[in-house]
Amino acid sequence: MIPDPSAPQYNPNQPQIQPQVSPQPQQFAPNNYGQIGGTPGYQPQPIAVGQAPFGMMQPAFASTSATAALILSILGLLGSSCYGIGFLFILISAILCIGNGKVIKANPMHPDRGTHKAAVIINWISIVIVLLVAVLVVGSGVMYVWAASLAEGNTDGELMLYDFDASDASENTSNLDDDELIIITMNQGNDLSWSVVQITISVDGAAAMTCDNPGQSGGDCGATEFGNTWDAVWSVGDGVTLAESGSDFCAYGCDIEYTITNVREGAIMDSGYVYAY
Repeated sequence: MIPDPSAPQYNPNQPQIQPQVSPQPQQFAPNNYGQIGGTPGYQPQPIAVGQAPFGMMQPAFASTSATAALILSILGLLGSSCYGIGFLFILISAILCIGNGKVIKANPMHPDRGTHKAAVIINWISIVIVLLVAVLVVGSGVMYVWAASLAEGNTDGELMLYDFDASDASENTSNLDDDELIIITMNQGNDLSWSVVQITISVDGAAAMTCDNPGQSGGDCGATEFGNTWDAVWSVGDGVTLAESGSDFCAYGCDIEYTITNVREGAIMDSGYVYAY
């Protein structure tokens, strides 16, 4: 074959021109933010309004009675200072809190966690108040018993918590020397032997005089017992009538100050004023 002299001659030592190929542009789909870019051919998935995305669904929590426990704890707190009346509410609330605590402990993100904690705190405060009230009540009782025991110890077994009532006698005073003046009745106390009882009176501020006990005589004032007169003791419900005995010292009304003394113990059991008229 005869080569064409007009055709370019191939020279292996001459650099050859390579053909240029234009790249094809790639199409990018919009990303989640409405901008062009991201992964080629990506198609965003629609998300419904008000619906959590996949993997973010809220877990379902077991129901509790935390609200009821909180209400009962508040009622218990309000009634705890009234001598423990609210203790019943506190007890019920505490039982509910125990059950709620097990559920909330198993679900740390439980929505009732704050309500449950508030109920527990209020219950503890109420329990402290109830204990304080109980200590005060019990302490008062102990102090009363202690005081009573001291009184008994100071009287060799005879309780000194006596109560007497004095009033004017029914008879009117006169210029005679045997007028009945006042009546004294024992309302509270142990039996008293007349041998340890001493009754003195002071008329219109004058010097005190000792009245004769029942069965005695010789003084200007005498005591006559009424009630149980056979037992030789002054008992609850028994009384004495103080009267003039041979001396007219209260003619037409007088102010009488009386004193009842336990001479064995040297203790005054009662004293007061009565106007005899």
